Amino acid sequence: MVEENEYRPDGWNDERVIHVHWINKTFARLGDMEKVKQMPGFSRAGKFYSAFRNTDAYKISFDWLERLTGNVEPPPNPGSSKKDTDVSFPLNTILFGPPGTSKTWEAISYAVAIIDGENPEELAEKERESAKQRFEALKREERVEFVTFHQNYAYEDFIEGIRPRLNRNELTYELHDGVFKQISSRASGSPNERHVLIIDEINRGNIAKIFGELITLIEPSKRLGGEDRTEVKLPYSGDPFGVPSNLYLVGTMNTADRGIALLDTALRRRFDFIEKMPDLRHVDTNMEGVDGQAMLKAMNERITVRLDREHQIGHTYLIGIETLEDLAEAFQRRIMPLLQEYFYDDWTKIRSVLGGNPFIREIRTSNPDVEPDRPVLELIPHSDDRWRQADSYQRIYAVEQADDD
Repeated sequence: MVEENEYRPDGWNDERVIHVHWINKTFARLGDMEKVKQMPGFSRAGKFYSAFRNTDAYKISFDWLERLTGNVEPPPNPGSSKKDTDVSFPLNTILFGPPGTSKTWEAISYAVAIIDGENPEELAEKERESAKQRFEALKREERVEFVTFHQNYAYEDFIEGIRPRLNRNELTYELHDGVFKQISSRASGSPNERHVLIIDEINRGNIAKIFGELITLIEPSKRLGGEDRTEVKLPYSGDPFGVPSNLYLVGTMNTADRGIALLDTALRRRFDFIEKMPDLRHVDTNMEGVDGQAMLKAMNERITVRLDREHQIGHTYLIGIETLEDLAEAFQRRIMPLLQEYFYDDWTKIRSVLGGNPFIREIRTSNPDVEPDRPVLELIPHSDDRWRQADSYQRIYAVEQADDD
């Protein structure tokens, strides 16, 4: 702001001095400059004005000027999808539960709900294909990113780092922006639009290693525009970095893989947790005579008693199954291997989960090392007809139904 102009009646003074009060000396990028640098004019309705006005680093300057002039805030960016009926969402959310409970799919529909301001539960009940198409469209618009954590995933992949590059047989090194930094920059450049980063299997990565010092910046109060807004200097580029308030983080966590109690404490206290458990409504009640809902319910009740509720079998293992042939394939390829993993190939416990049905049989052996009163069990061959008989599956839940009667 120009405070004083030192002039003389006959014109400028020799030094041509203008006293200026610098409201803000912060450096900031205006997001995607390709979209704003060619736009002429600086009117309040212009996109060039909005690029400055909606950049967090310059917000304090515009707020101060508008208080002095009495001008109101400019209208929202025409590209914004926010509605008057927008649903409120936590900035950081983790969907957690046993395997096969649609956590990844729920994260996708949850991301669409965040951006479009819809109720996530209502959206999840809609046709999956339409929600998936909307998600793919948002990915093309670069408003949604999807990443999966694993043990080798690092800070350099997530934030920024130095990567080698082979260029005409010459090895060079260049600075690479990770997915989190990229989407943060896009969100900062489009403050009227919500952006979502989905982190699948978030508990499989080393959180302290991946987030580093930035774990603090995802807190709502530490976000750009928050009460205690915080920026850090990135170690590779040296750029100042903060997390915008229009960037939402949605993670998924398989509780059978690692319990919540073992999750990094710093991460747990910065996220809202939404539990996703098996939903029997998605399972058919008549698979050629087999009540899929009763069967899954009986197995999960026994697993909960023998292990815990975090190791239940999710409904997606049985979604879309209508025939005994499909049911046999689901058990042989997915459910039985999962139970073997849960119980470390303890066939006695697995047989008890199955209600003593014929999938696990006792074999006789003359091995002197085997205790005579301890049965030797094994899984029946996949070619055995009992895999495709309704009675084999009915026996899993017959005991529970008899007790109810």
